[in-house]
This record gives sequence, structure tokens and C-alpha cells, in this order.
Amino acid sequence: MMKKQTQQQNKKKEVEMIVTKFYFFNQGKQYTISVTAPDNVPKYRLKEIIDKNFVGKKEPVTFNPTLFSQYKGTYTVS
Repeated sequence: MMKKQTQQQNKKKEVEMIVTKFYFFNQGKQYTISVTAPDNVPKYRLKEIIDKNFVGKKEPVTFNPTLFSQYKGTYTVS
């Protein structure tokens, strides 16, 4: 009986979300992006997405809500 309760508690455990900040330049301005993603997602994967979509682009930074959806994450830019 006790073992069954422990297994149920482990299933209920939520994935811990962490906030990671990255800094980048776009059109001569410095931006800070805060990415909220599960703690098991490697930071280099998040950085790859940022580099691909924001760094060195000639167009202004625009919000894309699906950018980190593959990792069930969100972001804010300031």
C-alpha cells in the first residue's frame, strides 16, 4: 500500500520551470530575453533558437509565441 502511494506522488510531481536570461544585439541595440522552460532542457538549445531567430537580423525583434513551444517554454524580450 505504501509503495503505491509513493508511485502516485511521483507521477503528480510537476516539471520544474526555470528562467534563463540571454543578452544579444539586434540593429545596434542590446536586448535581454528571459526564457522560461523546463529545467531538463539544455541551455545551449535555447541559445541556438535565440541565435537563429534574433541575433544579427536586419528586421526588428518581433514576438513569436510558438518559438519555444517545442520545449513547452515561453519568453519575454526587454
